[in-house]
Amino acid sequence: MNTTAISHELSKARATKVPFISLSAGIAIAVLATFSLWAGSGDSAYRTYPAVLLSSAFFSALIWPIIGAVIASRLADIEFSNRGWLFMVTSGSSVRTLLSAKGLVGARALALGVFTQSLTTALICTLVHVKQAIPGPWALYFCCMWATTTVFFLAALLLACAVESQLATLIFGISSAFICVFAFLLPTHFFRFIPFGYYALPLPFTQSEGSITATEVHYLPFFIFLLISAILWQVGSRQLKIWS
Repeated sequence: MNTTAISHELSKARATKVPFISLSAGIAIAVLATFSLWAGSGDSAYRTYPAVLLSSAFFSALIWPIIGAVIASRLADIEFSNRGWLFMVTSGSSVRTLLSAKGLVGARALALGVFTQSLTTALICTLVHVKQAIPGPWALYFCCMWATTTVFFLAALLLACAVESQLATLIFGISSAFICVFAFLLPTHFFRFIPFGYYALPLPFTQSEGSITATEVHYLPFFIFLLISAILWQVGSRQLKIWS
């Protein structure tokens, strides 16, 4: 990986407020996911870590695909606005090198946001004395959720770089978010067949008829999903043409 390209992309990300956007999203999702806790809800069924984790997954599916699209749009639009593509080509760099650097910087920013979300949510749970701490499944789910968000971000990045109008990228992010939320209503065995179900698939709990029960997580489909996504990213970044 070209360290110079990464350094330049980090500077561009800071200039376009990418870390701030991701950090703010993480805090906002944590606050929304724990609303029933700090707002004084007296229902003990929802004052447990499994309930909070389910709520976090729902709001993550609703918000993170949109944030990923916004970050992708900002990282691409700065090139279109300032003729960055032309500069990179004339300086001897390839489009694939630039895309890889943008992908790495964006994934790093998303990791910051997801970590902040996890930490803020855990802190709120501690302050309001939520029962049944589950640090292992908690950390594992947030890692899987970050990986899923990164996949959507990379797809949005390819679209943002291929189409100069960033409206298409934002529409992709919003549409993905609503489909991801709808996927929570589908039977579990459907999750593995659509990319939009992978916010729900790694959950170690499920909710049906008002009760929350533990469920076995099948990680093999998730790893296959990541492998296929990585292959598609490699193919897409090689084939992408920024200009005619």
